[in-house]
Amino acid sequence: MASESSPGTDSKTREDQQLLKQWQCGNEAAFEELFHKYQTRVYSLARRLTRSDADAEDITAETFARAYISLKGISEGANVMPWLFRVAVNLCRDLGRRKTSRRTFSYDEQATVSERESLAITQPDLSQEPLGRLQDSEMKQQVAAAIESLPDWQREVIVLFYLQDKSIDETAKILSTRTGTVKSRLSRAREALQSALKEYVTGSKSG
Repeated sequence: MASESSPGTDSKTREDQQLLKQWQCGNEAAFEELFHKYQTRVYSLARRLTRSDADAEDITAETFARAYISLKGISEGANVMPWLFRVAVNLCRDLGRRKTSRRTFSYDEQATVSERESLAITQPDLSQEPLGRLQDSEMKQQVAAAIESLPDWQREVIVLFYLQDKSIDETAKILSTRTGTVKSRLSRAREALQSALKEYVTGSKSG
C-alpha cells in the first residue's frame, strides 16, 4: 500500500534519469530498457482504467510512441515514470470521451462538488480497508468488480494509490492536481468501495 511519501523511489528515479540521459546521447538500448521496465506497469494502469485488453494495448503502445518523441528533448533530471503514467492517464481519458456518445459526468465538475463537501479531509482514513484484504481470492474478484464500477475520477486515484503503489504526492503529479484533491477523491472512492463491499468488510457474508 502506498504512503504519504516514498523515499525508496529515489534510487529508481536516479536510475531512470541515467537511462534517459544515455538514450538522449544516442544509446537506443537505454530506451529499450526503460520500455521493458515500465511496459507492464503502463499496461496494467491502462487496463484498470479502460477495462479493455485491446484498449490497454493500444494506449501502452501510444504512450511509448509519444515517449520516444517527447522524452528525447525533455530536460535533464526529469522523472520518467510519472511522465509515462500521466500520458497514459490522459490517453485513457481521451479514449473514454471518444467512446461516450453522451457525457455522463465531468471530471472537473463532479470532482469539484465532492471536494467542496470534503474540505476538512487532510488524510484518507485507511482503517478497515477492503483493499487490504486482497489475499482472499473471492474478495479479489469482488474488489476488482467494485473498482471497475467506480466513476473514472475515483478509479484513477484508487488504481494509482493502491494498485500502482504511488504516494499521494506522486498520484497528484501524475494527475496534474493538488494533493488535497487526491486525498478528497481517495476518501470518496474508499467510501464507495466500502459500501459496495459492505458484507465482506463487516464479515457478514455467509458460506
